[in-house]
Amino acid sequence: MKKIINDKLYNSETATRLYHYDNKLYTTDINYYSEALYKTKKGSYFLLKEGGAMSKMSKTNGISKTGDMDIEAFSPEEAQDYLIEHQAIDVFEIEFGFLDEA
Repeated sequence: MKKIINDKLYNSETATRLYHYDNKLYTTDINYYSEALYKTKKGSYFLLKEGGAMSKMSKTNGISKTGDMDIEAFSPEEAQDYLIEHQAIDVFEIEFGFLDEA
C-alpha cells in the first residue's frame, strides 16, 4: 500500500517490516485485524493497519460495512512506544539499542 502524508510517500512494498501483529483470525474473517510497523529507506516509521468489516478498521457507506486498510506515520518516539507496548524487545533493541536492566 502507498499513501502520501505531509508530502512524503509511505510505501509498504519498499519499506522494511520491523514488527507484525494480528489477532490470529483468517484474513477473510470480518473481525480480522492486523498491523505492521515499517521503516522506510530514509528512516521514517509508519504503521500499516488492516481489518475486516467488524474490526476497528471498518468503514461504512451508509448501507453496509466493509474492511479497510490505512497507513499512519509514526515518529521515532511513537515507534519506540509501539514496540514497548507490544513487548517486541528484540526488535526494539536492534532498532533503538539496549534498555537498561532494572
